[in-house]
Amino acid sequence: MKIIDEIRNYKCFIACNNFKYVSKILEYFEKLYKSNIIQYRIIINKLKKTLTDLSCKRGFILGILDYQRESNEYMREEVVRVEGKNNKIIQEITREININRNYEEKITIYKKEKDNIINQIIRIESRIEFNKNQILYMNFIVHTFENKVNNINPLV
Repeated sequence: MKIIDEIRNYKCFIACNNFKYVSKILEYFEKLYKSNIIQYRIIINKLKKTLTDLSCKRGFILGILDYQRESNEYMREEVVRVEGKNNKIIQEITREININRNYEEKITIYKKEKDNIINQIIRIESRIEFNKNQILYMNFIVHTFENKVNNINPLV
């Protein structure tokens, strides 16, 4: 069984527009989950290795989404590109997941505003409810700003 299939009570969305900020994001989640998930350090190590392999990409959004293995539902994603002079918005992502419920979240990524990005992560994380009895399937997805969506499975 894959390690990723064994993770419990773990749902999050990680957004980042610069690779050098990923380590701070990982530290945040490692601190948050180390007392709840025994295998989380293994996951973090594998995740760090994957991010190292992806370090050649200058800008990307890293998302870890919960997805039930037995579900036939699919994830629909819409990417809207906006470039403004004042607000410096470069991209907005609307994500909708239908798994016996409707879930929609919009993330706005700003240029050179790491604090805003981290605040977005904390804000979303604070709205999540954990269910310790439910095993979730995590779909690991990497999006690049210049390229189309790439689905990969790095935690094998």
